[in-house]
Amino acid sequence: MKTKIFLHHQRCGGTTVRRAYRAYAIPHNSEGICTRIANRMEDHPDTLLIEVEPGIYEKELEIDYDFFTIIRDPIDRVLSLIELRSRPDRSPNIWNSPSYEHRKTDGFWNDVKKSLIPDCLWHYSNTITRSMSGDPLSPTTPKSSAVALKRLYDMPVLVYNKQTYARDLEEFCNRIGVGSTVEPIGHSMPGSETFRDIVPEWIIDLLKSLNTYDIPLVKDMSEKTDEFNIYIPLTIT
Repeated sequence: MKTKIFLHHQRCGGTTVRRAYRAYAIPHNSEGICTRIANRMEDHPDTLLIEVEPGIYEKELEIDYDFFTIIRDPIDRVLSLIELRSRPDRSPNIWNSPSYEHRKTDGFWNDVKKSLIPDCLWHYSNTITRSMSGDPLSPTTPKSSAVALKRLYDMPVLVYNKQTYARDLEEFCNRIGVGSTVEPIGHSMPGSETFRDIVPEWIIDLLKSLNTYDIPLVKDMSEKTDEFNIYIPLTIT
């Protein structure tokens, strides 16, 4: 069975993939991805799944490996990231929220806004478009958006849906030949739907303005999926 490379976008269910299918993860911002993968395959030739952060791998990997990814509604993805990073029991707690109740206050959301703008280059603004274009640290442009969409068209894609994710992921991995689960999927991603109930509308509007490329990109891919939220290119079906 050919080894797959999983392009892991933050807060799109990728940790579940790593756990359930025992993906070998290359650390974020790791250099020498090709060398790291080659060394892994030499030492463990039976490795079926390797996980990398999109945008940091060398293009020549496309010759030897098949890629797939999971994407998500960008507003839900960013809210999930904010929720994770603001949990009182989390270290570091980015916004120093002392309690879950504090996250309902104007003060908390004003602190979030202050950090969103300087940090929006990577974590909160058009992250999927930036990653899939292969140039994640540069401003998003219509050209990079077209590159990102073309790359998504060329690989299997699962569009994350919280309510059906366990079912969809198992079907997806079966179809693309990742293998059987090592641990039960049994997954529910924390909080976006519940957390969204306490998010001010002006924050939602801000996130929409920061994700003007990701929103139509994910919508485009969603419209191409089947009842399992799966897209498979015709060239590999």
